[in-house]
Amino acid sequence: MPPNFWPNRQQSPIYLRVYARQGYDFFRIGAYHEYEEVKFSDNESSEIRSFTRSNIGLNWLGQFPKTPFHFQLGGYFGYGFLKATNWSNLKGTDYGMLAGPAFEKGKMGVALHVQYGHAWYKSTGTPIGVMLYTPKYLLKVYYKF
Repeated sequence: MPPNFWPNRQQSPIYLRVYARQGYDFFRIGAYHEYEEVKFSDNESSEIRSFTRSNIGLNWLGQFPKTPFHFQLGGYFGYGFLKATNWSNLKGTDYGMLAGPAFEKGKMGVALHVQYGHAWYKSTGTPIGVMLYTPKYLLKVYYKF
């Protein structure tokens, strides 16, 4: 069984690209690519380590009511890679939900989402697996085609 440790994670920007189609007035479905670089230390040592995480997958988003200011609720499911200097390359799934208020005027929109999910990355090397449960706060600015 791999050892457990709790990371002291520093906040880092998340770069998220989304392409979505409006299926109905209240529902969108699409694809995403997410990338981040994270620095952290853990309870086993004070050494600062870092990893990069890259995911691609599907996302969906519902919104209600049909007004400029509304609430959005959605989810995502993806596959990704976790890379660090002293770790073997890890691969795995990432899924979860997101929710928050949004404002749209014309084709432009701004949303503040809380995203929470579960990511499980496995490897045949070291470490055997890494699980991520970190909630994220996302400020999104978007353009609707």
